[in-house]
Amino acid sequence: MYGRFTNSRPLWPHREAWGVTGSKEASFTDEDLLISARTVVRSCMEVREHENVLIVTDTETSRIARSIYEASSEATSRVLMMMMPELEEKGMEPPMPVADLMRRQDVIFLLTTKSMTHTRARSVASKEGARIASIPGVSPESFALGGFTADHNAMAAEITSLGPKLRRIREVRVTTDMGTDLRFQPGSQWVLEDTGICTRPGQVKNLPAGRVFVMPKGGNCPRENSH
Repeated sequence: MYGRFTNSRPLWPHREAWGVTGSKEASFTDEDLLISARTVVRSCMEVREHENVLIVTDTETSRIARSIYEASSEATSRVLMMMMPELEEKGMEPPMPVADLMRRQDVIFLLTTKSMTHTRARSVASKEGARIASIPGVSPESFALGGFTADHNAMAAEITSLGPKLRRIREVRVTTDMGTDLRFQPGSQWVLEDTGICTRPGQVKNLPAGRVFVMPKGGNCPRENSH
């Protein structure tokens, strides 16, 4: 079976919504940010009234963080937002007061310019049972108009339903306008969990979501043509 799929149902926003077409006409309001924030808080994380919520942000991402704070405050009164200096690089540990607070939360939003997904602070918080949404380097425009506007429950169902089809694939071909022409045999272990739904203790999700993953079978991925 050849690895090609089409889907006529618009579960994900169109490409134009990501602001990658070169147009400078896209506009949004704080209300648009709040609508996306409510989707993240209610659909992705399912924040509950009794839960402690921590929002970690820096000066570059604070506008989005404020919308997450407002949406979270609609679900629970136990919300704290912490502003810290921008990290110098991905994976850099946050200041100790931030790491200490992360260990005591039920829900954490990592809204920082540089990713904190692969940090000890995040790992410890996960082991303590926090469920974490990592949302690094997202612009307000993308947050308001892009993948955060998706119907995540419908997307989760769609991704799950792809499993039987994906496991029947015997060959995948990747081509680009630059001349890449790559074929490989996929393994059988497709990962179908990048749905954006993060409701179990200890879970970590990178948002926006909507991908499927597979590793090629060992030694069968030659580069046929690439420029």
